Amino acid sequence: MDQLKYLKIKRWKEFEEKIEKLKRDFTHLEPRDVCLDCRIFNDKDTKKSLEDYINDYKKNHFRYKYELKFNPEEEWELIFSSQIFLDISKEVANEIFLKLEEVYNNVKGAQIIFTGAGSKNTNLIYYISHIIEEKKINLEIKTTYQPEISIIKGAVLFGFQSNIIRKRKAKYTIGIKTCDEWDDIKYKDKGKKERNELMNRDECTNLFTKFITRNEYFEFDQVISKRLYAVSKNPKIIFYKTLKDDCKYIDEKDENNNLIIEKFGEVTLNIEEGFDMNNRDVQINMIMGGTYVYAIAKYLINGKFIDTTQNFINYKNS
Repeated sequence: MDQLKYLKIKRWKEFEEKIEKLKRDFTHLEPRDVCLDCRIFNDKDTKKSLEDYINDYKKNHFRYKYELKFNPEEEWELIFSSQIFLDISKEVANEIFLKLEEVYNNVKGAQIIFTGAGSKNTNLIYYISHIIEEKKINLEIKTTYQPEISIIKGAVLFGFQSNIIRKRKAKYTIGIKTCDEWDDIKYKDKGKKERNELMNRDECTNLFTKFITRNEYFEFDQVISKRLYAVSKNPKIIFYKTLKDDCKYIDEKDENNNLIIEKFGEVTLNIEEGFDMNNRDVQINMIMGGTYVYAIAKYLINGKFIDTTQNFINYKNS
């Protein structure tokens, strides 16, 4: 699928649009068979047919199992039940409800939830409303006639009056790369030892220092501060994010050897002139803006500082 997305961008977009149309057209009242043209998967290199893919599917164990068929007259036309959209909608609706319930329990007097992009999926709204009724929660869902316009209006309003949002919730655990004097006991597991000639000591250089934890609530203009020591005359501040609540190192991996923490930006604080080995205090202030981090780093002895905005995009070295 990744190869198809890359090699056949236009055709993949058309394929996704067909799936979106099927999702919009299905009704929760009675599942029916639907067809999907899958010729994009007709890979001459593998010589596999749609029937082969269906047979592979039948051999696997899934939480939900569906009857898949292909049209004998159109070899690459997949036939399946719209029940799959019903099951997906119910699952997503339940996850959304849990978030709404959290809002309801944490925001005093919350009575109405206005939906944006989700307004187009009437089945999804139906299932969310049904769960709310079952749980006997005094919460009303209101949909918008033009969800795209409402989102734009909301963004503009927020730009003029950021105080209309009282609390936000951190999507990621956010922190920076730091180092510490090497300790064989503390860092022998996965620490990286490097020699710092300026400090005349061995250091563990791949440590992660956290500023905020995923799912933690914070005020929109809340400043999170830490005081650290500069270990060079031009220290780099390197930003990392993770979906884990905590990480010890900036290169931690899961059981499949995939990184669970990601670099998303860096900036250099130039304090070479006036740098004092005996006074190395740097204060870093972070403000979380939802889709970005605004940070100010100040060398406290002489007030030299930088301010930077780092967006939560995939960071790639040039």
